[in-house]
Amino acid sequence: MTGIRLGVDFGTSNTAAVLRWPDGTTKPLLFDGSELLPSAVCRAADGDLLAGRDAVRAARSDPSAFEPHPKRCIDDGTVVLGGRELPVRSLVAAVLRRAVEEAGRVAGEQPAEVVLTCPAHWGPRRRAVLVDAAVEADAHRVRIVAEPVAAAHAYGRLPEGGTLLVYDLGAGTFDASVVRRTGPGRDYEVLAQAGLDDAGGLEVDAAIVAYLGTVYAARDAATWRRLTHPVTAEDRTAARQLWDDARAAKEALSRTATTVVHVPLFGDDAPLGREQLDQLAGPIVDRTVHQTRAVLREAGVAPDALSAVLLVGGASRLPLVAAVLHRRLGVAPTSVERPELLVAEGSTLVPLPGPDNPDEPPSSMARDDPPASADKAPSGVRPPSRAAPAVPLRKPLKVRKPRRSPVILLALLVAAGATVYADTRWFGGAVFGIGDCLEVSLVSSDEKADTLRGLSERFRKDGPEIDGQCVDMRVSVAGSRMVADALAGDAEWDERRLGPRPDVWSPSSSVWTERLRASKHGDRLAAELPSVTRTPVVIGMPRPMAEALGWPAAKIGWSDLAALAADPRGWGARGHPEWGAFKVGKTNPNTSTTGLLSFTSTATAIGIDGVRALELAAVHYGSSVSTFTKNLYRADQEGRGVDYVSAIGLEEQVIFQYNRGNLLDGGQQAPPRTPLVAIYPADGAISSDNPYAVLRAPWVSAAQARAAEAFLQYTREHAQAFHAAGFRDAEDHAGAELRADPNLQAEPIYVNVKPPDTAKVAELLALWGGVRKPASVLVVIDESGSMASGTDAGKTRLQLAREAALPAVDSLAATDELGLWSFSSPDAAGAAPWRELLPLRKVGPETAERYRQSVGRLSPHGETALYATIRAAVRQLKDVQHDQRIYAVVVLSDGANEYSDDDLDGLLAELDRGSLEKPVRVFTIAYGGDADAGALDRIARSARGASYDARNAVDIKDVFNDVLSNF
Repeated sequence: MTGIRLGVDFGTSNTAAVLRWPDGTTKPLLFDGSELLPSAVCRAADGDLLAGRDAVRAARSDPSAFEPHPKRCIDDGTVVLGGRELPVRSLVAAVLRRAVEEAGRVAGEQPAEVVLTCPAHWGPRRRAVLVDAAVEADAHRVRIVAEPVAAAHAYGRLPEGGTLLVYDLGAGTFDASVVRRTGPGRDYEVLAQAGLDDAGGLEVDAAIVAYLGTVYAARDAATWRRLTHPVTAEDRTAARQLWDDARAAKEALSRTATTVVHVPLFGDDAPLGREQLDQLAGPIVDRTVHQTRAVLREAGVAPDALSAVLLVGGASRLPLVAAVLHRRLGVAPTSVERPELLVAEGSTLVPLPGPDNPDEPPSSMARDDPPASADKAPSGVRPPSRAAPAVPLRKPLKVRKPRRSPVILLALLVAAGATVYADTRWFGGAVFGIGDCLEVSLVSSDEKADTLRGLSERFRKDGPEIDGQCVDMRVSVAGSRMVADALAGDAEWDERRLGPRPDVWSPSSSVWTERLRASKHGDRLAAELPSVTRTPVVIGMPRPMAEALGWPAAKIGWSDLAALAADPRGWGARGHPEWGAFKVGKTNPNTSTTGLLSFTSTATAIGIDGVRALELAAVHYGSSVSTFTKNLYRADQEGRGVDYVSAIGLEEQVIFQYNRGNLLDGGQQAPPRTPLVAIYPADGAISSDNPYAVLRAPWVSAAQARAAEAFLQYTREHAQAFHAAGFRDAEDHAGAELRADPNLQAEPIYVNVKPPDTAKVAELLALWGGVRKPASVLVVIDESGSMASGTDAGKTRLQLAREAALPAVDSLAATDELGLWSFSSPDAAGAAPWRELLPLRKVGPETAERYRQSVGRLSPHGETALYATIRAAVRQLKDVQHDQRIYAVVVLSDGANEYSDDDLDGLLAELDRGSLEKPVRVFTIAYGGDADAGALDRIARSARGASYDARNAVDIKDVFNDVLSNF
């Protein structure tokens, strides 16, 4: 292949595009910050055709001019949009043009070849429409490749004569295909293919909304109708919020066992669990699996003869999909990192046509039958259809008139537009772009990002123009230390890990800007950096415990807590022996700004003995405070709000939010029964000063710098937005909300400790390494047969897991202990399914060598004995436990429990009982697409640990490092 190749997967709901350079480098194109471009088209008032999110936004004011699914119109000749008859070809071209233009912008030149994908059954007429549309979009050298063939090329591991089942579940449609590799080269034949036009992620969203309707319509039918048949602007906004939250809940339940759906107009948060989602999605998934089995029968291929089952399409991430396919076919599906990009990427790998490799003709099963109706409604959701305005036709062509109800139109708008807010991978941050505004990338710490996003939206609408343009401040989130280190180095900015490169950077503390200032690129910062907001780092304490220390009248400091931590009587010294020992929740200062600032205050205020006493009182460490707030909230809801921890170092704003039920990444809940109060340590505290740095970097234009300064001024003029979120303003003044909170103090009195400079930070981290509470960590790794599955990195899951686990021994101190188990099936009758590869022992050279050798010898075999292994590991640590260590089990598993011990409820009850007396914390890693993330999350929560998501297997190194920050 010579020149740059552009692969485009023109989908029913979304379009994906990937560039491939001659050296094999690939890059997915981003559209308004997302790797998915809605395949939607809207005719603007001036006659122009808008595509993607621009079309979605325009449709809100004129739905009659909107077509969300041009691909479904491929047989219709023309379509009526906004009272005008338009060729379907032009609608498709509007979408493809966005991809071609973005490819030229990113590559600096037009692609030498454009490869488009289509369903295998499309015949010459449909393919011709696609080619003509690409030519109209100014694409050069256009080729067509069947979607399952592109997927097979992306999979790349199919042996000659082998067969691959491609299970493609997208937002709006489903396709199943059987592909055979026919020769020693990369030649593939589609043996059979069929699909469903009304099965996909949108249908699952609709099922969630319909389920909610069974509850809320009975409560207030008129209000529910405002959500399902919105008429006013307020109702439309509320309906969009409902569908957006339903989609978000669906995605969250692939990572956790429970979540909530906010129901606007009712002001209610409806609980939704994994089991409920499985029940709602079950009929949809069952239809796709039934269709899949029919395709296998048509192809004459038995399930056990398949070389692999490949999951494609964003909705294939539903855990139920892999579970049902595995159960019905007896074959564990293969998941990939980004299933929605697989077809586009694979299309760029299809060899160029030549004497030995002719261009792909339509499949032998290709037909030009009109597609099935796209208008079938999810039961109980769609109202009667509405007709589009009638228009006179100039010639007797078949005209497709949109037949979309307001509810499903809204669902399509949300599904397409939701990626504007949530379909990014920047540490949970959102990136969105608006039209032709001047774009400025603002990278923020996470706690204030939502406030900045709200201000940026208002700023775009009513802020000043810069050089005649509105300003779009694109707010994303990244870890402060990681951004500091990336800006300080010379390596190319890693968008996949860090998100968009900043034009403006606002970390949580000036500790991080000073880290950059001390590097060779320190000149990227101005001499003085203003704050955008402030919040002090304080001590969060359950209110009854604070009152036992004399709060609010008494002046309480770090020294008081250190004395209580060192007292063998614990809370008995304050008249409450029932509360047991004084226990502290502490974040790791190497990974958490709050942890670093808290430790700085402690080390400044009290002597080494007091510092050591507080460290020894730690229940465990954490990479972020959310682990502690979520565990504390769960204990609170069980009526044990004073049992988990006695004190946590927190920002004042986090306490404000916690008492209102906002648990950071734990979602919005009801307020806790036992609130936290803020103790402002009389002997020293530091504020998170949230500096605002307009970078003096070559990629930041003068106009962007002026826009960033204007936005800073705008935030000061609208400081109420920060006050409402529990922050103080840039001058450290509390707002009315904070002043009215009885658990906080608007004007506290304490010694203000100066943030440490870079040299001092290094000293403090060295000090912490010497006084931190030692840990006994048992690493438990799944080596079942599924760990032999491949990944996008070109290695097996087990190979990547080995690479991630090996550095664990280097992150622990000589005072720590380390052990290693593996688990799969019993090696012999009557044997246990786990194997002790390294008994728990002090970390040292000999332990390190034995650990590395044992990890290196792990090999995939057998099934997954998850529950029995965790139960045995926890019991073993309890048998050797004493008070001066953190005891923890780290479990990495890539599958659901397949062992005879399937008593999950019994395991959870045992872990929950043991979490208070002689606690052993369990930290779980859901690894790969087959992992039972829901069960692993419940296990971690019952043991007051934390669960981690590594279902994108290539992320396992970063995830393993995060887990180790707990010790």
